[in-house]
Amino acid sequence: PKLRWLGNAVLELLEPLHPALSELWGTLALNWGTACSIRPVAFRSLQLYRALMPRIGPTHVGMLLGRLANTISDEDLAIQHFNVEIVSTLTALASSSDVDPTHLPQLFWTAMAFLSTTVEGEFLHTLRLLDAVLHRIDLNDPVTTERLFAHMPPNWSGSINLQSNLLIGLRSSVTSSLTLKLLQRLTRIDDP
Repeated sequence: PKLRWLGNAVLELLEPLHPALSELWGTLALNWGTACSIRPVAFRSLQLYRALMPRIGPTHVGMLLGRLANTISDEDLAIQHFNVEIVSTLTALASSSDVDPTHLPQLFWTAMAFLSTTVEGEFLHTLRLLDAVLHRIDLNDPVTTERLFAHMPPNWSGSINLQSNLLIGLRSSVTSSLTLKLLQRLTRIDDP
C-alpha cells in the first residue's frame, strides 16, 4: 500500500508532463524485476509493477514465466520468496481488467504446472493464481475448454486432472481452505 501511494503521488505530479509515464515506468519495473540479479531490487521492482499495474504488454507474461521457470521449487528460501513475488505478480495480471483473454490459457497451464511445487508458500500463491484465472474463464463452456487444450504445452507430461492436482493442498492447514474453495468451484462444472 505504501508503494502504491508513493507511485501514485509521483504519477500525479509527473504524468501531466509525460502522459505515458505509468506504462513506461511499469514496464521498466517489470524489466528490473525479471532481469536484475540483485534480489531486493528485483523484489521492489515487482511490487512497484503491481502497484502501478500499467496496461499489460504482450511480453509481460513471458518475462515473468521466463524468470520463474528455472527457480520454481528451489530449496533456497530467498529464491522461494522471490518466486512467491513472481506468482503474486502473475495473479495480479490474471485479476486485472486489462488482461488480454489470449493470456488466460497460458496462465491456466502455468498454474497447472506450478501445482506440482513442493514448496508450501509457492503452492498457496499458485492456488491464488488458479482462483484468479478460473474467475475469468468459464470451464462449462466447450469453446473455452477447447481453447485451453489447444494452448496446452506440446510436451506436457503432468496430469491434466485439475481435481487430483488440487487434492495435494488438503494436506496442509495453510492451503486447505483455498483448496476446498477451488474444489467447490469445480463441482459446479459439467465438463469432465
